[in-house]
Amino acid sequence: KKKKSRTRRAAFEYNQARNMFYMTSRSSIECNRGCQCQDGFALHEGNCIPVDSCTCETGYHHVTDVGCVNTDECSNEAGSTNSCSPTQYCVDTDGSYECPCLDGYYLNATVGDCLDIDECSLNLHNCSALAACNNIDASFECSCNAGFEGDGTNCTDIDECGEEIDKCHESANCVNTYGSYNCLCFEGFFGDGFNCSDVNECEIKNSCHYYASCENFPGNYSCSCLEE
Repeated sequence: KKKKSRTRRAAFEYNQARNMFYMTSRSSIECNRGCQCQDGFALHEGNCIPVDSCTCETGYHHVTDVGCVNTDECSNEAGSTNSCSPTQYCVDTDGSYECPCLDGYYLNATVGDCLDIDECSLNLHNCSALAACNNIDASFECSCNAGFEGDGTNCTDIDECGEEIDKCHESANCVNTYGSYNCLCFEGFFGDGFNCSDVNECEIKNSCHYYASCENFPGNYSCSCLEE
């Protein structure tokens, strides 16, 4: 008579406290409940298989007694890396990752990277109409125009005359204007307001009588009748 062949079965020990079966052999066997494999074997899709044969799809890595789990490329988990550029941030997805642009950047399909958005030229800023927009990396700055003050989004006129920060000549009046000021030489003086000189009325047409002498002084003149 031929001897019947025997099928060697793996032995299990049950740990009631942990609700797990523990393999006592090195056979690959299907687990229907929570399992922990012996050293050199790992749980994969319900089976204990040799660790050397544990391979997972791209984007996943093997965890002993768990199986294939998602790899977080954004945190360089399990020796993984990501190709996000400095102008992108990494978002982990199931089995992969994405690289959206940082705020202030847009994806340029030609170069395949995120480039700075020029908010100034595209009129995407909130600068005041009385301010200049200056584009900077990933953002922009607003600076009030000369003659105005504020944070760039709100600008108000500077009263140079009232604040006595004008550069008018001492013989001139300061007149504030919107965003600037004017300097007007006093009566009896001439110039551009920043530089004023006395008008010598005695050397030009004046109201002195024919028989009177003219005496000039800063800003004015006087007439004195001639002695007989």
